[in-house]
Amino acid sequence: GIGKRKSSEIITNNVIRVAKEIGISAVAEGVEEQHQLDFVINAGYTEIQGFLLGRPMNLKQFADTIQHQSLGNNDAQLRSQHQPEIAMLRP
Repeated sequence: GIGKRKSSEIITNNVIRVAKEIGISAVAEGVEEQHQLDFVINAGYTEIQGFLLGRPMNLKQFADTIQHQSLGNNDAQLRSQHQPEIAMLRP
């Protein structure tokens, strides 16, 4: 993984480079640690998924989370630390 194997970092950088070149988005999946989040943001990913950002949840938990965030109760501090803005779910 990122921070453990250079090959993972090379692959991650090349995936986002190719995605940008052909005009599609790419999702960085499996982000579990802060250093991984920092790496994929610096690489240019704007769509990120993983335990660091939110645990798996059932439909009701998801709906409650979305409703809570739509009321303006999201993690503004984390958002402000990472540009571009990243959509995050925090239970």
